[in-house]
Amino acid sequence: MTTSIDVKSKQREAGKLFEFIDAIIQPLNHYLTTELHRRPLSASRLARFALDDIAKELKQSTAKASAKKAAVAIKPQLPPFEIALRRAFAIPE
Repeated sequence: MTTSIDVKSKQREAGKLFEFIDAIIQPLNHYLTTELHRRPLSASRLARFALDDIAKELKQSTAKASAKKAAVAIKPQLPPFEIALRRAFAIPE
């Protein structure tokens, strides 16, 4: 989602994934800031990391699937004479 801040266009996260991440990190952020004196986690940054990981997994699974299809689809074709000889002598392909 894009929004305008000081007349400059900025990107802002929105959606169910962002809302979920924002809700679940609130207790963690409270602990980080009060007990450990650390900076809180950003729901926007975590959402971007999660979406990046999801995109990488989809890309890898798509690449694996297409490589598997290519390996299965490219079966070397024997010449007709050799096929006939194999059938005649019951030699498996």
